[in-house]
Amino acid sequence: MMELAITQHGIITWGTLTPWSEIQNIVLANDPAVIVDGLEIVPGSRKITFELVTGDFIEVAEGTPNWQAIIDQLPRCVGLRESGLAQILTTAQSADVLLWSQENIA
Repeated sequence: MMELAITQHGIITWGTLTPWSEIQNIVLANDPAVIVDGLEIVPGSRKITFELVTGDFIEVAEGTPNWQAIIDQLPRCVGLRESGLAQILTTAQSADVLLWSQENIA
């Protein structure tokens, strides 16, 4: 299990800080269910993806121990493009949602 925390300064993974200046985008990625002949073969899933300026990324899948802490801390630490993160999570989304972008800092 990855240790991850959101702070005013950035994301801390395994004790190492990745500052907000090194994060390009934060995306709520929605992976649709795989359905064959009316049967759900693979359930849909969601994850928060932190896309780094280096091209790397950090992902937190819904249902992991860090999920709720991320959801609680994101709006407190960065100005999200979409207000009402909790409401976004309760509505069915088929497309990915850009929650934050480096452009928001300017």
